[in-house]
Amino acid sequence: MNALQPSSASQPGFPAQITQRRFGPFGLKRLLGRSSLTMAWLAEDSRSMQDVLLMLPRRASSAGAEGLKRALDAARRAARIDHPRLQAPSEIGQYAGWLYVACQPRQGAQTLGEWLNGRAEVNTALDIASWCSDVLDGLAAAHDAGLTHGDVGLHSLLIDRAGRVIPWGLAVVAPPPLTEGGVASERDVLGVGLLMHQLLSGTPPLGEADLPSVLGRLVREPVRLPATLPQPVPEVLAAIVDRATATQASRRYLSARSLFRAVDEWRQNAAEGRANVLAILLARSRAAGHLPALPGLAARVSKVVGMDSEPLQSVVELILEDPALALELLRQLNTAAQRAPDADPVTSVGRAVQLIGLRGVRRAAGALRPWPGLLPATQAAPLRVALLRARQVSLLARLLAPAGLPLDMVSLAAQLQQLGRLLVLYHFPDEAAQIAALMRPAPRVEEGDERPESEPDEALAARLVIGVELPALGRAVLRQWGADQGLELLATPLGRDQAVRVPQHAPDWVRLVASCAGETLDAWQRVGLSMERDLEHVAARYARTLDVKAVDLRSAAERSQLATQKALKQEADSPGSSLRR
Repeated sequence: MNALQPSSASQPGFPAQITQRRFGPFGLKRLLGRSSLTMAWLAEDSRSMQDVLLMLPRRASSAGAEGLKRALDAARRAARIDHPRLQAPSEIGQYAGWLYVACQPRQGAQTLGEWLNGRAEVNTALDIASWCSDVLDGLAAAHDAGLTHGDVGLHSLLIDRAGRVIPWGLAVVAPPPLTEGGVASERDVLGVGLLMHQLLSGTPPLGEADLPSVLGRLVREPVRLPATLPQPVPEVLAAIVDRATATQASRRYLSARSLFRAVDEWRQNAAEGRANVLAILLARSRAAGHLPALPGLAARVSKVVGMDSEPLQSVVELILEDPALALELLRQLNTAAQRAPDADPVTSVGRAVQLIGLRGVRRAAGALRPWPGLLPATQAAPLRVALLRARQVSLLARLLAPAGLPLDMVSLAAQLQQLGRLLVLYHFPDEAAQIAALMRPAPRVEEGDERPESEPDEALAARLVIGVELPALGRAVLRQWGADQGLELLATPLGRDQAVRVPQHAPDWVRLVASCAGETLDAWQRVGLSMERDLEHVAARYARTLDVKAVDLRSAAERSQLATQKALKQEADSPGSSLRR
């Protein structure tokens, strides 16, 4: 039997008219494609004598009339979603107890399966990413409305003359969740991942043309892009696709919007050399501030304002205990520097305090949102941990700094190198959770699995989830503040695979020390042999420049932690502290 011919005889109860090329008021002209769940027809509406696309389920609802009513209600709710990346139906109805959805697509549009069958050339990775970005954009809108497509495939996607791809036939089927406790929208997200796999590899995943069947096998059989492909596929896009089809549900993308951002960021970078997530971040930071203040800000500011007679360094150290406040001072001063082109950039908290005084510190604190800002309380804990980590890494950098470097500049650079991580935790908490999940050790691979899923480092994990590495977010915000390239350089940690050379200028030394502090803390927070191995690696990288051994790094990390814990205890013991509640 031809793959594009219906097997109506195998479907008990299917209307007999299908075998006579009719379905109610529709004359069936050509089967456009099908899966085990749905079939798509080119049909003629006998009432208007116009051609329409007709989507039908392959099986009747097992819940009878009540199930059909629920299906009709869902399809009609789906029809009310107004989104440019969803094809609106022209008619939703039922015939002989079977749901159908008809649509009249824009002129020249056809199913993606038909369009591909008529082309000989291989589609580029950028084309495929663009198509799937369109599809995910539409699916995200449907999922936001509490609805799913149910059967994403070549026959249920339309491509127009402009090359834009949109789903149609929304809610014709409502398959069960993939796993117990999961949600039905997971099928749509995973279905797009499998579709990307098929389009990039040129072959069906697991050798199975029916994508719904692949979904059932995925828990037992891993789906990975083969080593040999019809065309080169960039590493990041390949990693996105492999993650989207991961066997373990915890390692996949959480939602259509998350996968959309990853794919669209890669597409934007490949097509235009820029990342859309940066634009989103800048808009959010303008509206909601860059970071919220840690709990207890009011008490800290009162203490700062009352320190007129204290040495400047004591004021600086108190400000650096709240990275959000230190960074807000930097923002205010460098925005002012942008308005005065002859002004030198401000690269230390001490210089900021000298310029604006203690009253200026109070104003900067007033510009911050109180903890936890716009974050729901349930999502605030990871950001708090990261802010405390930024405080600790700044202390660690001071301990590692060679004599002669300005210590508050070293501390601020260490916090700036954490800025991207902090921003994603505040402005993109769901994506931050996915990055963290990718950083966890991969589960043990069962015997017989030949290609275990790799555990990416933070840089690759961020590219997979949001399309850019975390330092790029920090640099984008610094540019928004009006910072110069020198400050951006301080905020950029040395690449983990980058050779460490003896710096020639003081800012390069500051950047190097801050990078070493970040790498040391990452290593020190590991467990057992992994910590020892990673500390040795960091010491070997920086031995020539900072003359350190692993024991020196371990001692400095311990001292920075003790200082951080002592400061936290003092805050918790202070009257009215939010840490006591």
